[in-house]
Amino acid sequence: MHAFFIASFFILGTVMGSFYNVCILRIPLGQDIFISRSRCPKCHTTLQPRDLVPVFSYLLLKGRCRYCSASITRRYPMIELLTGALFAATYLLSGLNPVLVPNLILISLLIIITFIDLDHMIIPHSLTITGMLTALAWQLTSNHLTWPSLLLGLALGFGLPALLVALGGMGGGDAMLGGMFGLFFGLKYTFVLLMLSFILGGVYSLYVLLTKQKSRKDKLPFGPFLALAGLIMLFFGQQLLLWYGL
Repeated sequence: MHAFFIASFFILGTVMGSFYNVCILRIPLGQDIFISRSRCPKCHTTLQPRDLVPVFSYLLLKGRCRYCSASITRRYPMIELLTGALFAATYLLSGLNPVLVPNLILISLLIIITFIDLDHMIIPHSLTITGMLTALAWQLTSNHLTWPSLLLGLALGFGLPALLVALGGMGGGDAMLGGMFGLFFGLKYTFVLLMLSFILGGVYSLYVLLTKQKSRKDKLPFGPFLALAGLIMLFFGQQLLLWYGL
């Protein structure tokens, strides 16, 4: 039965990952994500259900559109597999408990946010506000955090990035994402999460500078580092708190 649920959440994740590909493509453009059917971006042919089976359609079509043979980006099946793996891992972390729902929503938002930020250097407020409302709803129904921890987490998660926004080092979407984490995780987790994101971002920035892939004048999206730190805290937060002595 345990293996059945792991497989089920993996399959659910791949299906949701297919939808998240649509969100990543359309949300920054202000397009509908629910009603309009998927089309080939090259020939604009409406795709049929057989063209949209997560991962398998890409493999069966050998990475090309059925109708015009245009190449399909490998990122689509990658996001589907990534979402499937994270959904299965979240089930293993949470079990069939109420906390599974907000954790899956958090995972989903982080995937969408990461790739939108990589593509457009923006984090839509609609996504972070959705996360904040989810976190508040979970808090009101479960009381998994004390309100002082929740409010201080919000203040720290939003306030520290907002200070960096004022100094020109971040965007407003990063501050909203930090505030969202504050409402999900509370004060201690958010503090470690922010420190971890700065370390991850700093290491990557140093790497691309040393390898001359970027110059000092080039801007890098910080959302993916916040998102990665959020995933690490979700799965390994207790161990990191012990390591930090918190």
